[in-house]
Amino acid sequence: MSQAGSGNTSPVLTTVTVLIFIWAIVAFLIRLYVKLSRAEGVNADDGAISGAVVAALAQLVAVCYAVHHGYGTSWDDVSLGDRKPIVTALFASQILYIISIGATRISIGYFTTSVLARDASSLLIARTLTGFCATWTIASIFLIALRGDLSEPWNTLNGSETMWIRWVIVDATGFACDIAAAAVVAYFVSSLEMNLSKKLTVCGILNSRLLLGVPIALRLYFLRPEQFEKNDLPADILTQVVVGTAIIFASLICLKPFLRPFDEAAFGSKASRSGLFRYTNDQDTSREQYYELSAARSGRNNDTMNSARGAKGRRLSDDEAPLTEKVAELPTRPDAVGHQADVKSGMMQGNGKSGGKSISKTQSWHVTVGEAR
Repeated sequence: MSQAGSGNTSPVLTTVTVLIFIWAIVAFLIRLYVKLSRAEGVNADDGAISGAVVAALAQLVAVCYAVHHGYGTSWDDVSLGDRKPIVTALFASQILYIISIGATRISIGYFTTSVLARDASSLLIARTLTGFCATWTIASIFLIALRGDLSEPWNTLNGSETMWIRWVIVDATGFACDIAAAAVVAYFVSSLEMNLSKKLTVCGILNSRLLLGVPIALRLYFLRPEQFEKNDLPADILTQVVVGTAIIFASLICLKPFLRPFDEAAFGSKASRSGLFRYTNDQDTSREQYYELSAARSGRNNDTMNSARGAKGRRLSDDEAPLTEKVAELPTRPDAVGHQADVKSGMMQGNGKSGGKSISKTQSWHVTVGEAR
């Protein structure tokens, strides 16, 4: 057995802690890369999950600091000089555990607000969820921090009946936040235009965070005084599992395949609400629905010289001609504000059928030519 204060006195705990944090940071960096490469900056949910990662890193440092001073060995073997650094480091790690988990829950609330909410009522529900998660985080910090002798609260250690009751309250109410978030997601998914099986799949993916209930329940079991006194290692390891997997679940749901059903473009909007997608809508250019237009501009007076034919080669009627008249008479056309859009068609084939049609646009203009009334 390693002597107290001699270095890594709990190699299993430090190894599990570091490995889980590495997986969490990888998931976070993937999320950050996706958001930065496809969106115009980060959102509030990205800030919250970043705070969770920072808190998790600080929690890892606190645990390793405690192990360095002898945590993981018999308490009788720990020198008096190392005991206070251990208990203060463990106290800090418990507060940081709540901050990290709370930040991931707040991130889910912000995610629901910015991506899933689509009207005033759903926005109110999402914001209420976010406020509920923030309130839980603050209240839980006070519940764990203010214990025993308030001048030295770190001397009240895990394994006591007082701490176990407090952890039951904290983790049970925290998981209630997860259940509430899952209910909100299920409510929003139910309004999507998709079949039941796909709704269940999307809902299951976005609510994967509910799997945290397993390590949370096991953690509470091993925090019971009779179990913790026998062996404190399982409770400590499960604490790291909860922190790491919370970050992983909060990061994975923001990847493109999971967000596509909630993008506003799926509801007919030209803009992407989440900012993660760039859509190109290919239109069916069949029959008489779209006209073949070619517009050439005169270098002398900037008048538009018109040539317009229907899909079957017919000349357009007079009431269709304004589509290509002078710019001054059509102030809403792109030409009126310095932009230019071209609509081109393929060559006419020998059998009288039109060739392939194509539409090209410059800058951000979307050009659609429909049947004139």
